[in-house]
Formats: sequence, structure tokens, C-alpha cells
Amino acid sequence: MTGFLYECPNLDVSHQLVRLNIATPTPMRAPGESPGLFALESALDELAYAANVDPVELRLRNYTDIDQESGLPFSGEHLRECYLVGRERSGWLSRIPLPGMMREGRYLIGQGMATATYPGMRMPGAASVRVFADGRVEVSSATQDMGTGTYTTMTQVTAETLGVPVEANCCGTRDSWLPPAPVSGGSMTTASVTPAVKAACEDAMANLIQCAIGDKSSPFYNMPAENMVATIGRLRSLDREIDLAYEDVIRSASRDYVDGKSFVQPGEEQKNFSFHSFGAHL
Repeated sequence: MTGFLYECPNLDVSHQLVRLNIATPTPMRAPGESPGLFALESALDELAYAANVDPVELRLRNYTDIDQESGLPFSGEHLRECYLVGRERSGWLSRIPLPGMMREGRYLIGQGMATATYPGMRMPGAASVRVFADGRVEVSSATQDMGTGTYTTMTQVTAETLGVPVEANCCGTRDSWLPPAPVSGGSMTTASVTPAVKAACEDAMANLIQCAIGDKSSPFYNMPAENMVATIGRLRSLDREIDLAYEDVIRSASRDYVDGKSFVQPGEEQKNFSFHSFGAHL
């Protein structure tokens, strides 16, 4: 974080190792960025105190919307807004900035602030979606939910893309025979898996259209695919008033299901932007 977070044209970052008879200060679960950011923000506070500059103002003066290491613009930042909104809502300007001057009963208290940031990582991911003739939808990927909400986000994206109720969804994960997905690390699971889920849903809808226009018993038979749209759980023609639920289309074709598959990976945006999330504690 020291290398990219604040505008500083003459910055040199180096590392030195010293053998100490204490436990190694590595992250137990992660993230490794936290100890370094704590050190940097503590140093910024010491600088603000020594220079008699408001800590928020100091960070605003050194704000940048360009990654100082790579020279790339951030994909989305809004850090300046975080500082300004936080300063207003937290009552920052009414605090007493001198040490030992604020009390709550018999306790000395203080009011501090710090910048927050974490890299926005993404890896290739795959998924499959199966729409059944009984209205069920199954989304699958060889990912895992450690309690971070992977099942929920996969279900939500599937429901929104296909236009079906959340209750109709079920997730298949954790088995290695399912479409591959990255490890749950670096807070990248949602960013890696949900684009694949969305693409698999779109592939399923395209296959559903092909199923309908290829079914001689279907009212959509031989219609141009470009005149068809699958949305909100139903298949519609744009030039005729024909409207059927997904499951009716599948049953008409005497099929048990229609599926879709995807493999999605980061694109050119990785070369054009620096991806990080940002926030401010006040």
C-alpha cells in the first residue's frame, strides 16, 4: 500500500529482515495487507501531528486517482468522497484534536481516522446452469462457501439473469468434477465465479431459444433467433404475441432440461486499470 496509495513522486520502498526471538508476524488467515496498512496509516497520523495538519486534510492533500506504482488509473475509487462524507457524518470537525483532552466519564477517549484499501483480484472461473422442465434451476461450479456468501451470490445472479424466483435455485459446489473455479483467497471468489454464472445463464437462454425454434410442435418453430428474447422466466417473440414459460418450452420439446456453460477470465481491463477497493474509517 505504501507504494501506490498516496501521491508521492520521490518514494522509495525497501524491506529489511531482522531475526527476532518472537512469533513470526505473518497473517493467520489473511489479509497480509492489513499489517502494512496499519503501519502506513500510523505513520501518516504521526506526520499529521508533527506538522500540525488535520489528518483528513493531510490525506486529501496527498490524494491520487492514479496507482503510483503502475501509473494506471484506478478502476473505481471514490476515496476523496469517503474522506469528505466520513468527516461530515462522524462529527470529525467538532473533536478536540489534542491528546488527553476528550473524556467519556472517567475514561480518556480519542477520535481517529485511517484509509482502507484492498486489492480487487479476479481469476478465471467456470460455471454451468441447468433449467429443468419442472421449473427448477441448478447452478454449479467447483467453488466453495466458507461462510462468505458464495451460495447466495450465485443464486442471486442466476435468479436475476434468468428472471426466475430465488426459491427455484439450488447450488452445486465443492465437487471437483464441476466446472473449475479458483481458490477462496484474496476476496476474489465473487468477482471470479459470478461473471461465469451470469455467462452460463445467458448461454442457457440462447440454448433455450434454439430449443424452441427447432421444435416443430412449438409456436416458435423456425422463427429467427434474433427475434426471440428470454427474460423474466419466459420466452417471447418480438414480432408476434407469443409468450411461454421456460418450462413449457422445454416440455414441448420433450426434454428434461436445457443447460448452459461458460468459462470466463479477466480481459484487457486488467492491462488498463489498477483494481483496488477503498474506504475510510472515521
